[in-house]
Amino acid sequence: MGDIHHYHFYDEDFFKKYGWVCCYECDEIFFVIEELIEHQEECDKPKERT
Repeated sequence: MGDIHHYHFYDEDFFKKYGWVCCYECDEIFFVIEELIEHQEECDKPKERT
């Protein structure tokens, strides 16, 4: 998967202590870092205006 810490924002110490972390953009909670990173890649994309 490569370096999961590159360009992704979460508090690794918090995750290690509490076992969860949330998306900085939408506050969705994740218990698996890889799922958070996949989510952030989509959540970071500019939203289309309708």
